[in-house]
Amino acid sequence: MPGRPRWRASGGTHVAVAYLDPDWPERVRAQPVADDLVLDGVGGAVARRAFELLDRGGRRLSFGLASGTWADIDDAGAQRRGITVVWQQRATPEELRAFTERALTEGATGRLRSVIEQRSPIEHAAEAHAEIEARATDGKTLPEGRRRVVKPGGAATSPRAPPGVLPPGR
Repeated sequence: MPGRPRWRASGGTHVAVAYLDPDWPERVRAQPVADDLVLDGVGGAVARRAFELLDRGGRRLSFGLASGTWADIDDAGAQRRGITVVWQQRATPEELRAFTERALTEGATGRLRSVIEQRSPIEHAAEAHAEIEARATDGKTLPEGRRRVVKPGGAATSPRAPPGVLPPGR
């Protein structure tokens, strides 16, 4: 899995690791910078270990539970360590609206971008889904329907697949 978190190493990130690599906690601690942010889309034991690596004053944002469970992290323990914990499931509707508005604003200015790693023709949905289930992708997988181009006075044609489309049999 080396190289998977390649896109994260931009925008001020000093180290990004793939949690399926068995030595990821040691790789994080070996860095000469503070461990001040965890973006957790996994939950469970992985999220707990990432939380333990955070330095005082760090921040942790939980936005998913690919492992099937939320991390066992209590707010009081985080507070004693000076760590700010944001739990997506605990946000109020007003907070979610504010988060959404801020994300849209940041996206409009270019400071926040959506990462679409691959585009998959709808007829290859099973292969794309298998890659997602295997945790073999970063970013989003975007399904695309068949597009038809009609030339003036001509027949409809299907354009070639854009770069990043899953090839047949993958």
